[in-house]
Amino acid sequence: MRVATAYGHASGVPTGAEFWDSYREVILASVRPHTASGYEVAWRTRVREAFGSRELDSITTFEIEAVAATWQIKYSTKRDALACLSKVMRCCRAHQERQDQDGPDRHATTAGH
Repeated sequence: MRVATAYGHASGVPTGAEFWDSYREVILASVRPHTASGYEVAWRTRVREAFGSRELDSITTFEIEAVAATWQIKYSTKRDALACLSKVMRCCRAHQERQDQDGPDRHATTAGH
Protein backbone atom coordinates (compact mmCIF):
# COMPACT_ATOMS: atom_id res chain seq x y z
CA MET A 1 0.00 0.00 0.00
CA ARG A 2 1.26 3.47 -0.87
CA VAL A 3 1.21 6.18 1.73
CA ALA A 4 0.08 9.67 0.79
CA THR A 5 3.02 12.01 0.61
CA ALA A 6 3.64 15.74 0.66
CA TYR A 7 1.00 16.55 -1.92
CA GLY A 8 -1.58 14.15 -0.53
CA HIS A 9 -1.29 11.77 -3.48
CA ALA A 10 -0.03 8.21 -3.29
CA SER A 11 2.49 8.97 -6.03
CA GLY A 12 3.83 12.04 -4.27
CA VAL A 13 3.65 13.92 -7.57
CA PRO A 14 1.70 17.18 -7.48
CA THR A 15 -1.02 18.23 -9.83
CA GLY A 16 -0.20 20.95 -12.28
CA ALA A 17 -2.09 23.49 -10.18
CA GLU A 18 -0.41 22.43 -6.94
CA PHE A 19 3.02 22.74 -8.48
CA TRP A 20 2.25 26.07 -10.18
CA ASP A 21 0.85 27.50 -6.93
CA SER A 22 3.91 26.38 -4.96
CA TYR A 23 6.65 27.21 -7.47
CA ARG A 24 5.21 29.88 -9.77
CA GLU A 25 7.83 32.44 -8.78
CA VAL A 26 10.69 29.99 -9.36
CA ILE A 27 9.33 29.00 -12.76
CA LEU A 28 8.84 32.59 -13.88
CA ALA A 29 12.17 33.81 -12.50
CA SER A 30 13.99 31.36 -14.77
CA VAL A 31 12.71 33.00 -17.98
CA ARG A 32 12.79 36.49 -19.48
CA PRO A 33 10.11 38.95 -18.29
CA HIS A 34 8.24 38.89 -21.61
CA THR A 35 8.25 35.08 -21.57
CA ALA A 36 7.06 35.08 -17.95
CA SER A 37 4.16 37.31 -18.93
CA GLY A 38 3.23 34.88 -21.72
CA TYR A 39 3.43 31.93 -19.32
CA GLU A 40 1.11 33.70 -16.86
CA VAL A 41 -1.49 34.25 -19.55
CA ALA A 42 -1.06 30.74 -20.93
CA TRP A 43 -1.48 29.24 -17.47
CA ARG A 44 -4.66 31.20 -16.72
CA THR A 45 -6.30 30.75 -20.11
CA ARG A 46 -5.26 27.30 -21.31
CA VAL A 47 -2.94 25.15 -19.22
CA ARG A 48 -4.72 25.28 -15.85
CA GLU A 49 -8.04 24.31 -17.39
CA ALA A 50 -6.59 21.44 -19.40
CA PHE A 51 -4.00 20.02 -16.99
CA GLY A 52 -4.22 21.79 -13.63
CA SER A 53 -6.08 18.96 -11.91
CA ARG A 54 -3.82 16.22 -13.29
CA GLU A 55 -0.82 14.74 -11.48
CA LEU A 56 2.05 15.86 -13.64
CA ASP A 57 3.53 12.40 -14.10
CA SER A 58 0.24 11.12 -15.53
CA ILE A 59 0.13 13.50 -18.49
CA THR A 60 1.18 11.90 -21.76
CA THR A 61 2.58 13.48 -24.90
CA PHE A 62 -0.43 12.23 -26.84
CA GLU A 63 -2.83 13.93 -24.42
CA ILE A 64 -0.93 17.20 -24.70
CA GLU A 65 -1.02 17.02 -28.49
CA ALA A 66 -4.72 16.09 -28.48
CA VAL A 67 -5.65 18.99 -26.20
CA ALA A 68 -3.48 21.46 -28.11
CA ALA A 69 -5.17 20.39 -31.35
CA THR A 70 -8.49 21.60 -29.95
CA TRP A 71 -7.18 25.09 -29.18
CA GLN A 72 -8.40 27.41 -31.92
CA ILE A 73 -5.77 30.08 -31.30
CA LYS A 74 -2.80 31.67 -33.02
CA TYR A 75 0.30 29.53 -33.39
CA SER A 76 2.32 31.80 -31.09
CA THR A 77 -0.33 31.58 -28.35
CA LYS A 78 -0.40 27.80 -28.62
CA ARG A 79 3.40 27.72 -28.51
CA ASP A 80 3.36 29.81 -25.31
CA ALA A 81 0.87 27.45 -23.65
CA LEU A 82 2.87 24.38 -24.60
CA ALA A 83 6.12 26.02 -23.46
CA CYS A 84 4.51 26.90 -20.13
CA LEU A 85 3.34 23.33 -19.56
CA SER A 86 6.73 21.99 -20.60
CA LYS A 87 8.50 24.31 -18.17
CA VAL A 88 6.18 23.30 -15.31
CA MET A 89 6.75 19.62 -16.02
CA ARG A 90 10.56 20.03 -16.30
CA CYS A 91 10.71 21.99 -13.05
CA CYS A 92 8.57 19.39 -11.30
CA ARG A 93 10.81 16.58 -12.55
CA ALA A 94 13.92 18.43 -11.34
CA HIS A 95 12.26 19.06 -7.99
CA GLN A 96 11.29 15.40 -7.63
CA GLU A 97 14.83 14.28 -8.50
CA ARG A 98 16.24 16.61 -5.88
CA GLN A 99 13.76 15.29 -3.31
CA ASP A 100 14.77 11.72 -4.18
CA GLN A 101 18.46 12.59 -3.70
CA ASP A 102 17.79 14.32 -0.38
CA GLY A 103 15.87 11.34 0.97
CA PRO A 104 12.48 10.97 2.65
CA ASP A 105 13.36 12.81 5.89
CA ARG A 106 14.28 16.02 4.10
CA HIS A 107 11.29 15.63 1.78
CA ALA A 108 8.92 15.71 4.74
CA THR A 109 10.32 19.01 5.98
CA THR A 110 10.59 20.83 2.64
CA ALA A 111 7.54 19.65 0.72
CA GLY A 112 5.68 22.41 -1.05
CA HIS A 113 8.38 25.02 -0.48
